[in-house]
Amino acid sequence: MSYELPKEAEILWLDSYYKSDSFEQGRLFKQFFKSFCEQAFALNLNIYQDLGGFPIAFDEQNAYSSISYALHTLTPYAQSEVPILHKAKRIKGEVSLTEHQNGRVDFWCMEKERKFETWLESKKLWLNIGTKEWQFTKSCEYLIDNVFGQIKRLKNAGVDKKANKYAEGAVFKVALLQIPIVYNSKHKPSNEEIESAPKYLESLLAEYLENKMGLLLGALDMRPFGGDEVEGECNPYNILAAVVIQ
Repeated sequence: MSYELPKEAEILWLDSYYKSDSFEQGRLFKQFFKSFCEQAFALNLNIYQDLGGFPIAFDEQNAYSSISYALHTLTPYAQSEVPILHKAKRIKGEVSLTEHQNGRVDFWCMEKERKFETWLESKKLWLNIGTKEWQFTKSCEYLIDNVFGQIKRLKNAGVDKKANKYAEGAVFKVALLQIPIVYNSKHKPSNEEIESAPKYLESLLAEYLENKMGLLLGALDMRPFGGDEVEGECNPYNILAAVVIQ
Protein backbone atom coordinates (compact mmCIF):
# COMPACT_ATOMS: atom_id res chain seq x y z
CA MET A 1 0.00 0.00 0.00
CA SER A 2 1.19 3.49 -0.78
CA TYR A 3 -0.16 7.01 -0.46
CA GLU A 4 -0.07 9.91 -2.90
CA LEU A 5 0.78 13.46 -2.02
CA PRO A 6 -2.21 15.83 -2.14
CA LYS A 7 -2.27 18.17 -5.13
CA GLU A 8 -1.60 21.19 -2.91
CA ALA A 9 1.52 19.61 -1.38
CA GLU A 10 4.78 21.39 -2.21
CA ILE A 11 8.23 20.03 -1.43
CA LEU A 12 11.32 22.19 -1.75
CA TRP A 13 14.41 20.14 -2.69
CA LEU A 14 17.80 21.45 -1.56
CA ASP A 15 21.13 19.92 -2.62
CA SER A 16 23.69 22.75 -2.52
CA TYR A 17 26.07 20.59 -0.46
CA TYR A 18 25.65 17.31 -2.34
CA LYS A 19 27.80 16.45 -5.36
CA SER A 20 26.30 13.37 -6.98
CA ASP A 21 29.44 12.46 -8.90
CA SER A 22 31.54 12.40 -5.72
CA PHE A 23 29.62 9.30 -4.57
CA GLU A 24 29.42 5.91 -6.23
CA GLN A 25 25.77 5.63 -7.39
CA GLY A 26 25.33 9.17 -6.06
CA ARG A 27 22.68 10.16 -8.59
CA LEU A 28 20.66 7.03 -7.92
CA PHE A 29 20.81 7.58 -4.17
CA LYS A 30 19.63 11.17 -4.60
CA GLN A 31 16.57 9.95 -6.51
CA PHE A 32 16.00 7.25 -3.89
CA PHE A 33 16.04 9.85 -1.12
CA LYS A 34 13.60 12.06 -3.03
CA SER A 35 11.17 9.16 -3.45
CA PHE A 36 11.63 8.22 0.21
CA CYS A 37 10.71 11.75 1.31
CA GLU A 38 7.64 11.81 -0.93
CA GLN A 39 6.36 8.55 0.55
CA ALA A 40 7.08 9.56 4.15
CA PHE A 41 5.44 12.95 3.69
CA ALA A 42 2.42 11.43 1.91
CA LEU A 43 1.78 9.01 4.78
CA ASN A 44 2.16 11.69 7.44
CA LEU A 45 -0.05 14.17 5.60
CA ASN A 46 -2.74 11.50 5.40
CA ILE A 47 -2.54 11.08 9.18
CA TYR A 48 -2.35 14.84 9.68
CA GLN A 49 -5.50 15.51 7.68
CA ASP A 50 -7.45 12.71 9.40
CA LEU A 51 -6.17 12.90 12.99
CA GLY A 52 -4.26 16.17 13.29
CA GLY A 53 -0.85 14.65 14.01
CA PHE A 54 2.37 14.45 11.98
CA PRO A 55 4.18 11.45 13.59
CA ILE A 56 7.53 11.81 11.85
CA ALA A 57 7.92 15.24 13.48
CA PHE A 58 7.14 14.10 17.05
CA ASP A 59 10.29 12.31 18.17
CA GLU A 60 12.78 9.68 17.05
CA GLN A 61 10.66 6.68 18.09
CA ASN A 62 7.45 8.05 16.53
CA ALA A 63 9.31 8.41 13.24
CA TYR A 64 10.27 4.73 12.99
CA SER A 65 6.97 3.52 11.55
CA SER A 66 6.99 6.24 8.89
CA ILE A 67 10.59 5.48 7.94
CA SER A 68 9.88 1.75 7.69
CA TYR A 69 6.79 2.37 5.60
CA ALA A 70 8.59 4.71 3.20
CA LEU A 71 11.51 2.31 2.75
CA HIS A 72 9.22 -0.65 2.05
CA THR A 73 7.34 1.25 -0.65
CA LEU A 74 10.66 1.56 -2.51
CA THR A 75 12.32 -1.80 -1.87
CA PRO A 76 11.54 -5.18 -0.30
CA TYR A 77 15.01 -5.16 1.25
CA ALA A 78 14.69 -3.20 4.49
CA GLN A 79 15.26 -4.03 8.15
CA SER A 80 15.29 -2.13 11.44
CA GLU A 81 17.47 -2.46 14.56
CA VAL A 82 20.18 -4.34 12.65
CA PRO A 83 22.87 -5.83 14.96
CA ILE A 84 26.52 -5.00 14.26
CA LEU A 85 29.88 -5.47 15.98
CA HIS A 86 32.02 -2.38 16.53
CA LYS A 87 35.78 -2.70 16.85
CA ALA A 88 37.07 -0.67 19.80
CA LYS A 89 40.60 -0.04 21.06
CA ARG A 90 41.35 -0.56 24.75
CA ILE A 91 44.67 0.03 26.47
CA LYS A 92 45.69 -2.60 29.03
CA GLY A 93 49.04 -1.82 30.55
CA GLU A 94 51.19 -0.95 27.55
CA VAL A 95 49.26 -3.17 25.13
CA SER A 96 46.54 -1.94 22.79
CA LEU A 97 43.77 -4.50 22.50
CA THR A 98 40.97 -4.69 19.94
CA GLU A 99 37.60 -5.53 21.40
CA HIS A 100 34.24 -6.09 19.76
CA GLN A 101 31.22 -4.26 21.13
CA ASN A 102 27.64 -5.10 20.24
CA GLY A 103 25.60 -2.34 18.64
CA ARG A 104 22.56 -1.77 16.47
CA VAL A 105 21.83 0.43 13.47
CA ASP A 106 18.36 1.94 13.20
CA PHE A 107 17.77 0.84 9.59
CA TRP A 108 19.41 -1.03 6.74
CA CYS A 109 18.03 -1.16 3.22
CA MET A 110 19.14 -2.12 -0.27
CA GLU A 111 17.97 -0.51 -3.49
CA LYS A 112 15.48 -2.80 -5.25
CA GLU A 113 17.86 -3.55 -8.13
CA ARG A 114 20.71 -4.09 -5.63
CA LYS A 115 22.64 -1.05 -6.84
CA PHE A 116 23.54 0.10 -3.32
CA GLU A 117 23.08 -0.54 0.39
CA THR A 118 22.21 2.12 2.96
CA TRP A 119 22.89 2.02 6.70
CA LEU A 120 20.77 4.66 8.36
CA GLU A 121 20.75 6.28 11.80
CA SER A 122 17.76 8.47 12.67
CA LYS A 123 17.53 11.57 14.86
CA LYS A 124 14.82 14.18 15.52
CA LEU A 125 15.89 17.83 15.78
CA TRP A 126 13.98 21.11 15.60
CA LEU A 127 14.58 24.73 14.63
CA ASN A 128 12.71 27.61 16.27
CA ILE A 129 12.47 30.62 13.95
CA GLY A 130 10.47 32.68 16.42
CA THR A 131 13.62 33.73 18.25
CA LYS A 132 16.08 36.53 17.57
CA GLU A 133 18.82 34.13 16.44
CA TRP A 134 18.04 31.01 14.46
CA GLN A 135 20.31 28.40 15.97
CA PHE A 136 20.11 24.81 17.15
CA THR A 137 19.67 24.32 20.88
CA LYS A 138 22.38 22.59 22.92
CA SER A 139 20.23 19.45 22.88
CA CYS A 140 20.12 19.49 19.08
CA GLU A 141 23.86 20.09 18.87
CA TYR A 142 24.42 17.05 21.09
CA LEU A 143 22.17 14.91 18.87
CA ILE A 144 24.01 16.06 15.74
CA ASP A 145 27.39 15.19 17.24
CA ASN A 146 26.00 11.85 18.37
CA VAL A 147 24.55 10.78 15.03
CA PHE A 148 27.63 11.94 13.11
CA GLY A 149 29.71 9.77 15.43
CA GLN A 150 27.37 6.84 14.82
CA ILE A 151 27.69 6.88 11.04
CA LYS A 152 31.47 7.43 11.17
CA ARG A 153 31.89 4.46 13.53
CA LEU A 154 30.15 2.17 11.07
CA LYS A 155 33.43 1.76 9.22
CA ASN A 156 34.88 0.12 12.34
CA ALA A 157 32.00 -2.35 12.17
CA GLY A 158 32.99 -3.42 8.65
CA VAL A 159 30.32 -1.37 6.89
CA ASP A 160 32.07 -0.55 3.62
CA LYS A 161 32.24 -1.54 -0.01
CA LYS A 162 34.70 -4.38 0.60
CA ALA A 163 32.33 -6.09 3.03
CA ASN A 164 29.22 -5.61 0.91
CA LYS A 165 27.51 -9.00 0.63
CA TYR A 166 24.41 -8.22 -1.39
CA ALA A 167 24.54 -5.05 -3.48
CA GLU A 168 26.80 -4.37 -6.46
CA GLY A 169 29.24 -2.33 -4.46
CA ALA A 170 28.06 1.09 -3.32
CA VAL A 171 27.45 1.57 0.40
CA PHE A 172 25.95 4.70 1.95
CA LYS A 173 26.06 5.63 5.63
CA VAL A 174 23.31 8.13 6.36
CA ALA A 175 22.22 10.32 9.25
CA LEU A 176 18.50 10.85 8.63
CA LEU A 177 17.31 13.99 10.41
CA GLN A 178 13.67 14.86 11.00
CA ILE A 179 13.44 18.61 11.62
CA PRO A 180 10.19 20.52 12.13
CA ILE A 181 10.60 24.27 11.70
CA VAL A 182 8.48 25.96 14.36
CA TYR A 183 7.63 29.27 16.01
CA ASN A 184 5.18 30.50 18.65
CA SER A 185 2.16 32.22 17.14
CA LYS A 186 2.86 35.24 19.38
CA HIS A 187 6.28 35.66 17.76
CA LYS A 188 5.48 35.04 14.10
CA PRO A 189 8.30 35.92 11.66
CA SER A 190 7.55 37.79 8.46
CA ASN A 191 6.44 35.81 5.42
CA GLU A 192 9.83 36.49 3.82
CA GLU A 193 11.60 35.08 6.87
CA ILE A 194 9.42 31.98 6.89
CA GLU A 195 10.10 31.43 3.18
CA SER A 196 13.84 31.64 3.81
CA ALA A 197 13.87 29.15 6.69
CA PRO A 198 14.52 25.89 4.74
CA LYS A 199 17.50 27.39 2.90
CA TYR A 200 18.82 28.81 6.16
CA LEU A 201 18.49 25.39 7.77
CA GLU A 202 20.47 23.85 4.92
CA SER A 203 23.33 26.29 5.49
CA LEU A 204 23.13 25.74 9.25
CA LEU A 205 23.47 21.96 8.87
CA ALA A 206 26.29 22.44 6.35
CA GLU A 207 28.41 23.98 9.12
CA TYR A 208 28.61 20.52 10.71
CA LEU A 209 29.66 18.67 7.54
CA GLU A 210 33.07 17.05 7.46
CA ASN A 211 35.27 15.96 4.57
CA LYS A 212 33.51 13.82 1.94
CA MET A 213 30.05 14.30 3.46
CA GLY A 214 27.01 15.33 1.43
CA LEU A 215 23.70 16.88 2.44
CA LEU A 216 20.22 16.51 0.92
CA LEU A 217 17.00 18.14 2.16
CA GLY A 218 13.34 17.78 1.38
CA ALA A 219 11.20 20.56 2.92
CA LEU A 220 7.43 20.00 3.01
CA ASP A 221 5.45 23.24 3.13
CA MET A 222 2.80 22.79 5.85
CA ARG A 223 1.12 26.16 5.26
CA PRO A 224 -1.39 24.84 2.68
CA PHE A 225 -2.54 22.47 5.45
CA GLY A 226 -2.88 25.08 8.19
CA GLY A 227 0.55 24.70 9.73
CA ASP A 228 0.77 28.45 10.30
CA GLU A 229 -2.82 28.99 11.46
CA VAL A 230 -2.82 27.54 14.97
CA GLU A 231 -2.60 29.06 18.44
CA GLY A 232 0.66 28.25 20.15
CA GLU A 233 3.30 26.32 18.21
CA CYS A 234 3.10 26.82 14.45
CA ASN A 235 4.83 24.46 12.03
CA PRO A 236 5.31 26.01 8.56
CA TYR A 237 7.76 23.35 7.32
CA ASN A 238 8.70 19.77 8.07
CA ILE A 239 12.15 18.76 6.90
CA LEU A 240 13.78 15.44 6.10
CA ALA A 241 17.55 15.77 5.73
CA ALA A 242 20.17 13.17 4.85
CA VAL A 243 23.82 13.58 5.78
CA VAL A 244 25.66 11.10 3.56
CA ILE A 245 29.10 9.48 3.57
CA GLN A 246 30.53 6.36 1.93
